[in-house]
Amino acid sequence: MANPILREKLASGKFFVIPGIQDMITAVIANKVGFDVVYGTGYWLTASASGLPDAGIVTYTEMRNRMETLVRTSNSAVIADGDTGYGGLLNVHHTVKGYEASGVTAIQLEDQEFPKKCG
Repeated sequence: MANPILREKLASGKFFVIPGIQDMITAVIANKVGFDVVYGTGYWLTASASGLPDAGIVTYTEMRNRMETLVRTSNSAVIADGDTGYGGLLNVHHTVKGYEASGVTAIQLEDQEFPKKCG
């Protein structure tokens, strides 16, 4: 089940900081610092795992596995980089359902065409 803290923080209308997480060591550090919410970045999780930029090389399955590990490692609510949804509308639906099953609290989807420009 997703962590409800993000909804509570947004409803408060107050400013809060969300660090980007690049690997599980960073998640452990964020736990020690006491962040309530963290962001699983596509670029940094990809770079830390494979040494490559987030340019559409990493698959949905690989990123879902990384997000699932992040959710297990982190004490915080996790906002996940959902890339472009990894394809068309059916892929977006599959991505949202899969990330939800992994326990992420929110998903950021990019409106980009392939090949990606952000990498």
